[in-house]
Amino acid sequence: KIMQRLEELEREQNEPLYKHPLYSKITIPIPINIGVFNCGNWPSSVPDQCILEGRYGVPPETSLADAKKKLERVVTEIDDDWLRAHPPTVEWKGAQWPGGKVDEDSPIVDMLSEAFKDVTGDEATVQAAPWATDGGMLTKHGTPAVVFGPGTTAEAHPGNESGQPQRGHSVRAHHRQAAGALVRCVRRHRVPAAHAVAVYSHCVMRNGAALVQIVIC
Repeated sequence: KIMQRLEELEREQNEPLYKHPLYSKITIPIPINIGVFNCGNWPSSVPDQCILEGRYGVPPETSLADAKKKLERVVTEIDDDWLRAHPPTVEWKGAQWPGGKVDEDSPIVDMLSEAFKDVTGDEATVQAAPWATDGGMLTKHGTPAVVFGPGTTAEAHPGNESGQPQRGHSVRAHHRQAAGALVRCVRRHRVPAAHAVAVYSHCVMRNGAALVQIVIC
């Protein structure tokens, strides 16, 4: 029942974003993922406890506090007699990242797009991201942050993480274009240097996320 309700919540959160142009190439804009399912400690015994651990995706313009309250309410209000007699607990563990958004026509986005075209000859793709970054924290506190750089998220965080050059352009060239964009952004638009340095990589809208543990006894 809990897994079913989490799947329903994921669909509810994603419904408004399926037609959003920045999420057009993303299958699940705001994923909810249960990555650990820990239940029982002996093959022939009925488990007396079940622990679900996962990553709870948060819409870009929703605060972490509101999102966490919503998940807690969803889990504890499931219509099930057994769960009412044995109410699950929701605990927040580990990392938490607020979402963030930067206007598509902001100077920092324009400069990065120009720099990308200067180096590659291609138009930059401006889109949202289904994952969270530290950029959300910077944006929350007044420093616009854009995710920009080589590679794909499919190659992110495994043991062999790497950024593959495309069409003969090296990773160093991507670093060069980002640095050049920062300098031009500061000079032409008088953007505070602290804001310009906040550019990480290539997406103007990012989800928030929080690591959650649901315990059923």
